[in-house]
Amino acid sequence: MANRIGNFWMAVAATEALRRGLDVETADAAMASLGVPKTGVFGLFDLVGLNLVRPIWSSFLGALPRGDAYHRFDITAEPVFVSMIEAGLIGRRGPGGFYRRRNEAGAAVDEALDLQSLTYRPRRPAASGAEAAEYARAVLAELVDYCRVTGPEITGELSAIDQAMELGYGWRQGPLALANQSGLGPFTLPVAQTRPIIAENDSAAITDLGEGLARLELRTKMNVCDPGVLAMVEQAAQLGTDGVFRALVIGSDNPRLLRRSQPEHLRRAPGTQRRERVAGVHRPRPTSLRRSAPGSVPGGGRSPRGCVGRRV
Repeated sequence: MANRIGNFWMAVAATEALRRGLDVETADAAMASLGVPKTGVFGLFDLVGLNLVRPIWSSFLGALPRGDAYHRFDITAEPVFVSMIEAGLIGRRGPGGFYRRRNEAGAAVDEALDLQSLTYRPRRPAASGAEAAEYARAVLAELVDYCRVTGPEITGELSAIDQAMELGYGWRQGPLALANQSGLGPFTLPVAQTRPIIAENDSAAITDLGEGLARLELRTKMNVCDPGVLAMVEQAAQLGTDGVFRALVIGSDNPRLLRRSQPEHLRRAPGTQRRERVAGVHRPRPTSLRRSAPGSVPGGGRSPRGCVGRRV
């Protein structure tokens, strides 16, 4: 979550500064005024290393749909970034980045990159005034809008986004708390619709999705396949046979949908008890998923994200 939101902020802040013709000192000071660490955004790129821009940001761009706002702030194609990376100006791990402390001769300097000529000049005080304030507000508004749009997808609590930015990026306050203070908020997530529970235990639950569709929701840590999950799979197969539903999807909010077994569950059991637990986990279950077949959601729709569809 922190990288999804934090990397988006970095791309927006850098792109907006370049579009507005701000120098790096002014942009970084404007970002620091929001409670961001004093590195600002360009100083943070130097710290992280511009050599990581292509692999990290490209991975997000490749994974997210074209309608995602990430694609409006594609720093991997931004000419300044491209030129700096090609010249080896990757930040603190190279001869320089947006700032540098030593020149080509190795002498100590305190210089910043001129974003127009891409040459170094002495570092100067940041400009203040309406232009810097408008820049900071525009970046925050874009970031907050992204949190509002993606919030329901990545978290059940908007406060988690603020915590992620505070802990992961060192912000004094998260973007939504800042937005509420500045008049851009308040923001809340839509209340999630609750689904009737058909059956449940500590490891999994079967919920009614309507139209003959049920969902087996995994509750175990990292979606490990423990005895409770297998028991619920057995029960789901029987419920399907009894006509309670026509199709089942197995899903979880965790991207790791299934793991084979839970090692701790077995390691804690001594001797004979351990052998019994191993047998309990790995015993063939011909009455469960063997009676199901791959299927689609009734009505021709697609299974929810992170779900595997089965027809029972």
